[in-house]
Amino acid sequence: MEKRIEKIMEYYKLTAGQFAEAVGVQPSNVSHILSGRNKPSLDFVSKVLNKFDKVNSDWLIFGKGKMIREDDKKEIFEQPTLFAEGDGDTVKKPESNTVAVTEIKEKEKIVSKTVKQRNIERIVLFYSDRTFEEYKPGV
Repeated sequence: MEKRIEKIMEYYKLTAGQFAEAVGVQPSNVSHILSGRNKPSLDFVSKVLNKFDKVNSDWLIFGKGKMIREDDKKEIFEQPTLFAEGDGDTVKKPESNTVAVTEIKEKEKIVSKTVKQRNIERIVLFYSDRTFEEYKPGV
């Protein structure tokens, strides 16, 4: 991969220092990679591919294919559009929500029927001296 990085530098006419600055790494990092002392990290390779977007990733990583990617020859106009032109008035209006309102009212009735009235049976107060008092309503 060292030779391929050198070819990228030659193609863009950059020195090792300029290449390091363009990629966003320390110059010593590029120097160590070019000398063979260190292998390029995934972070380094991704920075190179992000900065030099014309470089073919398969060529850089595996040495396969051409150094510079061939751009797609498709015209922009050949690609389908997300929205057809002139269809601005085809937005569906929401349907009436009367069904939902009646369902909610029916469910409210069910909920109110199922809740039972609870009454207080007794109140017990506990004191720090381990005594207590008990109160019963209506007694």
